[in-house]
Amino acid sequence: MHFYHKECLENQFKAGGSNQFLKCSVCSHIYGKQIGGMPSGRMTWSTQRMTLPGFEKSQYAIVINYDIPSGYLPGGQRFNGTQRTAYLPDNKEGQEILSLFAEAFRRRLIFNVGTSITTGQQNQTVWGTIHHKTNTHGGTSKFGYPDPTYFRRVKDELAAKGLTVDLIGTEIRQEQSRQGQVMV
Repeated sequence: MHFYHKECLENQFKAGGSNQFLKCSVCSHIYGKQIGGMPSGRMTWSTQRMTLPGFEKSQYAIVINYDIPSGYLPGGQRFNGTQRTAYLPDNKEGQEILSLFAEAFRRRLIFNVGTSITTGQQNQTVWGTIHHKTNTHGGTSKFGYPDPTYFRRVKDELAAKGLTVDLIGTEIRQEQSRQGQVMV
């Protein structure tokens, strides 16, 4: 347990606006549900027959497609949308990550609007802080597989947003890997 001044906590909640969560500055635990500023969009997924390097026991992969259309931010600023594809092995851990990704999408935590690192252009839909595998091959340098530490790293990134495997089936919906979609 950590001790804080009541006034400091009240000010932190007020500064959060409608985003009613608190992140402990000592241990980083999230209290409440963190909601991000991601624009509206759609996340779909299905399984496809393919083997990802490092997961040869699974003959299928979960293919995730994100579609964030261009639009306007609440202040009236125009932004460019994006379409992205990501891959997970269709095994127990991959299915857990899928459920966590779907909840992160519902909470608008997957993408942000900002400056593209690749192009330098402003007002672009860009990845947030939850890494995805956007290639099936090429290893870590190509954002692909094999990557023996990816599951541990992405689970840490999700946990930093308050999304953990132990919440699947209680606070987080368990998604079916065959196919599905989330729209926000």
